Amino acid sequence: MASNAEKELLFTFELSQKDLPTFDVVRFTGNEAISQLFEFDIVLVCTQGDVDLETVLNATATLHIWSHDHSSSTPYHGMLARFEQEGQVDEYYFYRATLVPRLWKLNLTFLNDVYLNENRVPDIIRSILDRNGLKGPDIKLNLKNENDYRQRSFVCQYQETDLNFISCWMEHEGIYYFFDHDDNASVGEVLNMIDYKEAQPEKTISLRYTPPENVQT
Repeated sequence: MASNAEKELLFTFELSQKDLPTFDVVRFTGNEAISQLFEFDIVLVCTQGDVDLETVLNATATLHIWSHDHSSSTPYHGMLARFEQEGQVDEYYFYRATLVPRLWKLNLTFLNDVYLNENRVPDIIRSILDRNGLKGPDIKLNLKNENDYRQRSFVCQYQETDLNFISCWMEHEGIYYFFDHDDNASVGEVLNMIDYKEAQPEKTISLRYTPPENVQT
């Protein structure tokens, strides 16, 4: 539940590091789709101009989109791919942050690797996520029948990022992914990978549509 000071704010931004200043959301744009990394470009403001940018980048972050009566919010948890100061107006300092899932880190390096030993594609995906620090409660691999996946004696990763590599194999095998965001920010975003529609969550949310004032409806 939002505090009294936040009652008029429909969008709030939080960082896991408690010794950092409080930032207010000025505006944001975002993209989210099945089997793609979500990304939110957020303009923030605070009254502190000497924010430790490295500390912010090492923190996890949450963007809350609140209902109009502040009875509930839709959170987006993740990490910051970018955080920089943009300018100052009077006593206010403006910052720009880019919020992405932790899966984004798999796009930073290009690798050559070979997977042998009759591995199935789900096993290869697990091993790659694990070496990148995504394991246990961070991921859910919900497959209809994992034994139906063919064992492969030779799979080559050549000059590909880990993200491109597992994305191509998931597309080939009919696996798609999305992210869950629990109300508890300490849990972080959860990577869900499924291969059948019935495994999708049934929960839905209601959204209020407000058209731009200059558009005829």
